[in-house]
Amino acid sequence: MRKMTPMILVILMLVSVLSSIDVYELQEQNDFEETSARAGADASVAYITSPRETLYADGEPTNELLAGQPINFKAYLKNNGDADLTNMQYTVTVYYAVNGVRGDVATGSNGADLSWSNDKAVCGNSCQASVLAPGEYIDGGESTLKTTDGTVIVWEPLAGDYLIEVKVTSVFLGDPGNDEITIPVSVKDYHDIQVDLTWLDSNGGAVNGAVEGTDDVDVKVTVNLESSTQMNIRSTKVAIALTEASVGGTSYLVETIGVSKTVTTLDDGEGNTTTDSRLIIGYEEDFNPSPLSGELTLTVTPPSDGQYEVSVTIESYVVFDESSECASAETRCERTVSGSAAEDEFSGNNFAYAYGSATTVHDIKLNDYYLMPVVQNSPVEEETEDPDAGEGGADDRYGFVGGEINEPLPNGGYILVAEVVHASSSLTPVYDWNVTFSVTGNGITTTYDANDCNLVDYNHLYIGVATVKTPAAIAGYACTTVNMPEGSYIVEATAHLMGQYDESSDTLDASVLDMISVNNDYSFDIEVVNFAPEILTISSSPETAVVGDTITVSATAFDVEGDEIEYIFSDGTGAEITCEDNGVISPGEC
Repeated sequence: MRKMTPMILVILMLVSVLSSIDVYELQEQNDFEETSARAGADASVAYITSPRETLYADGEPTNELLAGQPINFKAYLKNNGDADLTNMQYTVTVYYAVNGVRGDVATGSNGADLSWSNDKAVCGNSCQASVLAPGEYIDGGESTLKTTDGTVIVWEPLAGDYLIEVKVTSVFLGDPGNDEITIPVSVKDYHDIQVDLTWLDSNGGAVNGAVEGTDDVDVKVTVNLESSTQMNIRSTKVAIALTEASVGGTSYLVETIGVSKTVTTLDDGEGNTTTDSRLIIGYEEDFNPSPLSGELTLTVTPPSDGQYEVSVTIESYVVFDESSECASAETRCERTVSGSAAEDEFSGNNFAYAYGSATTVHDIKLNDYYLMPVVQNSPVEEETEDPDAGEGGADDRYGFVGGEINEPLPNGGYILVAEVVHASSSLTPVYDWNVTFSVTGNGITTTYDANDCNLVDYNHLYIGVATVKTPAAIAGYACTTVNMPEGSYIVEATAHLMGQYDESSDTLDASVLDMISVNNDYSFDIEVVNFAPEILTISSSPETAVVGDTITVSATAFDVEGDEIEYIFSDGTGAEITCEDNGVISPGEC
């Protein structure tokens, strides 16, 4: 993809402009710009890729971090000079943002300053790099930032607004204008309700997958609350529906789940509180060693023949907070949230299913599914014939089964990764399998079939329990690489059971089909955006000019996604300047 980088340059070639500007001011401006092209090594920060800058669209923030979720710092650190760089250090500092202005250095939950340094980024002995040639990046491209001893920097943020600064220093002075970048980052509190449904064996142990037989069998409902604050939900009602089976003669029941505790039910903000007993899930108010789970075990009576199903969903729950339902703005009270209007971060894990049959249930399921960006190790700074230039690699993951991808993703290459597991009611069957990935955008769907994954060093095997004759594994992995330009996409993974393998005849029985298809598929709705390139340097030669002279203006820009860059030069009025060769022979030069 071609990107347009406008350069607003005051080209001092018009008499009207010259007559209004002092010669000293011209010299001073050109001196400033010329520093971007001074000879020698020049340590610079080109771009911060993690965390992403928090931006606002229609008043809503994008790229907000979730409080308590660990994140690394990543950036492109470059030698922007024309000589080898043999010395560089860098620091990472998190500041509080106060009305958008830098405040004090932020502190973590342990009270320590959120500031880290690496004194051995580039040096001659036991360093991250010994030398960076002109134009080279540390680690060859995007770098995961570390401390001096090589420990990867990890931040577990608290909710709030911050400014993140990445700064380089060196004994080589270079251009001070590119030594640091600061971006705003917002962090929000969150909670996530997680529902699980698992069959139990005769000893009370969890069964992986489906069950078979006609005898009564126990099933366990578990509801957990993950949250960045020590909150709880109360009086959580779960709806349990059974198809072709029953619990105590009924096929539908609603149960309240949780652990009985005394909690505050009303606080008027003036020191007056009311308490009562509630079934809670999450943290107790005054004693918080670990969150409490809601658990419920039911005995299911299967049919005499055929398949059956149990499903569980959140019917409703109660939260305790400040809301418009309370008596005043200072009051905290209880309010009921319906399951269909659940306020947790991820709604895809608010329900669960369990399956059984009088005979063997043949089943595999999509256990995990996510995206990982292909790392651009050769980011584009000039025009290139290959917009996807750069060696591939894997970095952060986006999404999981039951979750959503809410943040916009940068355009470029992505690795789609799926984990498929054996979920049959019997461990005896061994299955062949594959995964179909589909990417739908602009009304066009492209599919990719895969049954192995180099990313996790996995070569295709049958799914099941290995025998002396048949190599197999309970879990298999499939991945493929796709390129997504700017746009809206549905990215889907579907696991297929291709048949049951018979090792005695070395044949595949394709008539054996997956009996439970609802757990084979998951999709993400994704918004892919094209981040604007960054202008790194602007310089002119000669530094001063009079009417009739010819000058050359040079610029460099950085695009984190590796897209092809097109330069546009404009004068002080905003009018576009036509360069002698239209910038084709020497991109970035006019």
